[in-house]
Amino acid sequence: MINHSEENRIIALAGAFQAIIGVKQLAHFGHCEPEIIETALHSLFETHPNNVSDVFNGHHNIRKGLTLFIRQFGNENGARDIEITRYAVNLLALEKRLHKNKMLQAQLFKGIERAKEQSQFFSPTHENVLANLAGLYRDNISNLGPKIMVNGQDGHLNQKGNADRVRMLLLAGIRACVLWRHCGGNRLQFIIGRKRMLSAANRVLNSIETL
Repeated sequence: MINHSEENRIIALAGAFQAIIGVKQLAHFGHCEPEIIETALHSLFETHPNNVSDVFNGHHNIRKGLTLFIRQFGNENGARDIEITRYAVNLLALEKRLHKNKMLQAQLFKGIERAKEQSQFFSPTHENVLANLAGLYRDNISNLGPKIMVNGQDGHLNQKGNADRVRMLLLAGIRACVLWRHCGGNRLQFIIGRKRMLSAANRVLNSIETL
């Protein structure tokens, strides 16, 4: 059973925020940092982790997500990136609907296992693997509710490879939200527990920087 610590919850949530960074990079610039793609893929294929950190192949790999979370919610002036907030809220809402649909959860798990086997034949970042994961998101998650509208340049988003990566990252973001729930995460923490979340994020980030 995963430990319901504040640190574990923030590691999981940082995974979702880091996936959002990748979505924004692809949508606005047409490319994404390879480390973000690789960490997202690892989180999807690590279906039987021993701990939360293992999901991301070490929590040092979600440094960017931790930094974004702190910047987004640690600003005393309340200035936040509305686009980031919208993506995060939508991912959490979709995960909540997924949590209530056991049949869909089973379908997604089987689909991810097939993609995992495919990645061993090709490679995790192969276009066929990405297209497979993107199809899982399109055919399953998109039907749960209102689609996440990704803002960006049409020229970037119309490219199939970029569109597949965006959908894969959104799927990874939902996977991180599932992990957050398993760690005891809930909506009330955003309302009354934000200071504790920020403190935990800073602790985890500081532990990475002292490695």
